[in-house]
Amino acid sequence: MSRKFFAAVGVGCFNFGIRARTSDTLDFKAYLDQIKTTLEALPAIGEVSIEPSPDVVENGDVEVPKQLPRLDQGEGCFPGLPYQTRIEFSLFIPVRMQRELNPFAETGLGEHFKVQMVAGWYGFPIAFVEPQEPTDEAEPSAAVAIVRNFLQQQLNEKNTGSLAFQYLGPSPFHADVYIFDRSTRETNSDDVFTVEYVPRRAYDTILIGMNLSDSRRREAAIASFIDAALDELNLFYDIVQDHAARLTKWHSISHSINDLSVLLKGHGMRAAIARLRRLSKAINDVTISLAEFQADVIEKTDSIREHYTNVYRPDRRRPFFKPFVDREMQERQTYPVRELSELIRFAEARRTLTLQILVNIIVGILGGIAGAVTTLLLQK
Repeated sequence: MSRKFFAAVGVGCFNFGIRARTSDTLDFKAYLDQIKTTLEALPAIGEVSIEPSPDVVENGDVEVPKQLPRLDQGEGCFPGLPYQTRIEFSLFIPVRMQRELNPFAETGLGEHFKVQMVAGWYGFPIAFVEPQEPTDEAEPSAAVAIVRNFLQQQLNEKNTGSLAFQYLGPSPFHADVYIFDRSTRETNSDDVFTVEYVPRRAYDTILIGMNLSDSRRREAAIASFIDAALDELNLFYDIVQDHAARLTKWHSISHSINDLSVLLKGHGMRAAIARLRRLSKAINDVTISLAEFQADVIEKTDSIREHYTNVYRPDRRRPFFKPFVDREMQERQTYPVRELSELIRFAEARRTLTLQILVNIIVGILGGIAGAVTTLLLQK
């Protein structure tokens, strides 16, 4: 970074999930207390602050699903955090430990970090990781990877306590954010923020300018950026989760298709009889799964479009992350739904043909038996 900045911020999506289902309901206030207690018990973590939203008080207990969702598989964020709930803590990670946690980590990050997790409207806790002593060349995205690996190590690999650390990739978000004081530079913009994108070989740089004064504290300026960025980042991770959910569901459909293919490859009378018994159920299961997949795609696509339109309304401030959101939407993977439908139709035709052949064989056998019986009776 050649331009002097007063804050460097890396972004990710973190969540403190529960390790196992121990009851039908979860006391949300007790859950937040458990997060605070767990973090404070780690020697590397300093002061922990949690500011619950009014929804925590109003909602009280929440129902625990039978199968705990996996955030990285696109199954949702549980328990998640109610809108605008904030978790903040400081973290001390020596350079030696940073290299252990991330061998590719930059050495200019310093050893003190501030982590703020803020829940957006769609329930994704967005993590903002801020190195407190960065050099001019520090890349805050590397700080996100270090904090992520540290929390994984302390909460998951050591397998202690009731909480499990979760994250949704990309975490780090593929950009380094630097906030600088634009009051020292001439600008004709009346916007609260100015935004400049600098493409790089690795992660791009986003330069965000703000007018600061002696009366405006550094913390307040960063909080202003976080509040303004929250909706966009929730939209981005909503799209990412949809990608993961589609991939997980498609893998399940692929396994069913493999089972169906095995049935279709059988030869001989014994295989034909076995195919009749199992093929109908296999075709039905795949057909239902494919229909549900298509319905989910249509519903989620409409939801994301509505979310996108709301976030990027013309009357809203200049966006920070729109190029990244647009890129993520354009890169949405397509799946061979039409080809799979053709395969199902072929399997159904094969099943019907097999049934007809077997019926003809059985009719022929029965006809032969009846003819033999008639001949025997006439001979008597």
